[in-house]
Amino acid sequence: MNIKLPISLRLTLWYSALLLLGFVLFGFTAFLFVDKELYDEQFNTLNESAEEISEFVTLKNDSLDVPRLVEETDAMNLQENGIFFEIWADSSDFIYRSRNFPRFLKLSYKNLGQSPTKIADQSGQLYHLHSSSVTLVAANKTKSHVIHIRTGQSVLYVQHILNRIRMLLLFMSPVMLLLAGLSGWLLARRALKPVVDITNAAREISLYQLDKRLPEPEQNDELRQLVQTFNAMIGRIQTGVTKIQQFTADVSHELRTPLTVLRGEIEVTLRKTRGKHEYIAALKSSLKEIYWMEKIVSNLLLLSRADAGKLTLQKEQCDFIALVRECMALQSHQAETKNIAINLQSTQNHIDCEIDVNRMRQVISNLLDNAVKYTLPDGKITIETKKEQQHILLAIKDTGIGISEKDLPFVFDRFYRIDKSRSREQHSSGLGLAISKWIVAAHDGHIDIMSKEGQGTTVRVVLPLGNISPDENKNN
Repeated sequence: MNIKLPISLRLTLWYSALLLLGFVLFGFTAFLFVDKELYDEQFNTLNESAEEISEFVTLKNDSLDVPRLVEETDAMNLQENGIFFEIWADSSDFIYRSRNFPRFLKLSYKNLGQSPTKIADQSGQLYHLHSSSVTLVAANKTKSHVIHIRTGQSVLYVQHILNRIRMLLLFMSPVMLLLAGLSGWLLARRALKPVVDITNAAREISLYQLDKRLPEPEQNDELRQLVQTFNAMIGRIQTGVTKIQQFTADVSHELRTPLTVLRGEIEVTLRKTRGKHEYIAALKSSLKEIYWMEKIVSNLLLLSRADAGKLTLQKEQCDFIALVRECMALQSHQAETKNIAINLQSTQNHIDCEIDVNRMRQVISNLLDNAVKYTLPDGKITIETKKEQQHILLAIKDTGIGISEKDLPFVFDRFYRIDKSRSREQHSSGLGLAISKWIVAAHDGHIDIMSKEGQGTTVRVVLPLGNISPDENKNN
């Protein structure tokens, strides 16, 4: 069964488990260290006692002087420390045993050895034994005797200390587990408190409250970076939603006006029977509004496909100068009605390039159309084209009304129009520059506008030549 636990509880369990594991490892290591140290200390004590006893092991008449040994060992207070001993001859004959030797401990000559050993008596009591040897030489130096001294001590005291340490560790384990769990829970709650605050703040953010932001933690850590990233993302979403809302409102406004005009004209026309000419006039007026809506919808579809990445360029080689002249011819009639002169200035007769001809025609036509619309009668429009290294420079200058400094940053925004009251009169939907900017950007170029109110406007476009052969560039 897959049980999903909260992060705070999981952190507490991990923290408690690791701390308890660390405590167990430390306790086990410490216990082994103390165990070894206590038994080593006991062994050293038995060894020192054997050395002291060996000093009183002497011969008298070629045999061990037992009375002197008893007298001297009694003075050593070995019994007070629980140390007992026995002496064996090298011929495996038993010589002497201290009065405090355990009566249930049965040892023989075969048990003698240099290494420390632990032996239990008949009652199960465990003793620590140490064996050593000393060589005695007779007074006449003709004969020597090897004497074995075995010292021992009960391990009860050592076991008592070890049992107390063991009980302390066993008692401290649940205490440590409790402390680890409590401290782990408090630390987890404290560490996750910013996450809880962020979660509560995030719940309050909705599509209609995108102006709110997540609280940033005071510490400059990973969590703060995550919050800053989320806030930046919310900011981008807010910008996108605001643009969508504005876009929807602008589209509704743009389409509502021609629809209202259409409805009014149709309703007026149908109120009574009219003549043929009146019906034709009404149909022409309605058709004009339909053309207007069709243009708006067509531009919107173009931008929508561009935003979705479904609009691709169909590039082909062409003469850029010829394309500019073609666009000038399309605007010539409108310019003549206002007595506006359009002049082309170019240092080359033709400039070969690789572009999407239809899309670039749309850009140049949009820019010329705006220049003609916003240039006063008897004005002038100058088109400059030239090639610099691997780029084409196009500049369209007019002597029109210009753009104010406050409006200039927004001219490429969709549906943005400087003079909204005259937009329908001039047949401007506010999408032309937005479309032009996308087309130029799709060609890896850039477009910018410089203008001063009352002094005219200059639109500058820079485009790459594209994949043009060196011979063609040379001919240019």
